[in-house]
Amino acid sequence: GFDVYFRVLGNEIWPFHALNLGSADRYLSDYVVCIMVWMNFVCALHARLSLLLRFETGIRTVASYTFTLYLIHTLVLFSWEYVYDYNRESILDLLILSGSIALATYIVGMLTEKKRYRLTRFLEDMHQKTFGRFNWDIENPLTRKQRVN
Repeated sequence: GFDVYFRVLGNEIWPFHALNLGSADRYLSDYVVCIMVWMNFVCALHARLSLLLRFETGIRTVASYTFTLYLIHTLVLFSWEYVYDYNRESILDLLILSGSIALATYIVGMLTEKKRYRLTRFLEDMHQKTFGRFNWDIENPLTRKQRVN
């Protein structure tokens, strides 16, 4: 599809031919996907998705594991072939594999992402003890009033 076309085009227009792009030759496709994702966010912003607010807690819970899923799924996929002789055409085997990825994501996520808030609280406490209360107002640091001790 369009990925192959953009990979070839990306290599042709790449101005530094001495530098081999390797797998980075997908950069044009990445820009297209980025624009498509941005357009999705813009459309979602203006859509009336109030129905989803009913499921906000569940959506936030699942979303809190996405980084762990990103990191762990390949490890599970590569190790799966050594652990279990599965049939790629079998729906049952694919469901077991998907369940294994979900379980591994949940376990690793409980050990990492769910502890993130403890780290955040620890760093905020250290900041408060060192510099005073943390100001969550995001503003230009050049125009921010300096704190007087």
